Amino acid sequence: MTPADKIALIAAIAAGISAAIAIAALFIAWCARNDSKRSADAAQHANELMAKQLELASAEHSRGIQKEISESRPLFVWRGGSGTQGIFLEYTREFQNVGSEIRDVEIESESNNVSLTMTSTTFLPQNGQGVVTFKSKSSQILVPFIFSITGTTKLGDRCKELFQAIPERMEKKISPLTESR
Repeated sequence: MTPADKIALIAAIAAGISAAIAIAALFIAWCARNDSKRSADAAQHANELMAKQLELASAEHSRGIQKEISESRPLFVWRGGSGTQGIFLEYTREFQNVGSEIRDVEIESESNNVSLTMTSTTFLPQNGQGVVTFKSKSSQILVPFIFSITGTTKLGDRCKELFQAIPERMEKKISPLTESR
């Protein structure tokens, strides 16, 4: 073998080794890319899972706040009452607050024809009882009329409960209309 053949053979072997190293480098790069892609996919999945967990935690927190607000509100159950006819038509209705305590209680009528008074206007505890007196300023109470009871909850919020009363059925029913916060 001539020196030129030896050099050519060595160059061919070196080229083969270089090609093998290049193929090995490509394989290692391909494996690294796949590992990187799996890691990126796993990280994206973990981020999506964390976002869902945060969303659920936020929703649960909001529900907890709404529940706390709801549980801090009064709930009026209307009981017996009586009515009288005379120069002024007058009804009394007993109630019980089966909801949460309230303070600074106010009662108002949306009718200029009816005046309202209520016991327990400073503080109305849970399960506290009281009486509302409806007194007509004329010979009859206009049918039906709306009145509201407003108070401050233990959370410090002002709440207003609207009711509808129909004088002919006052002894039987006073209906809640809406709740507003």
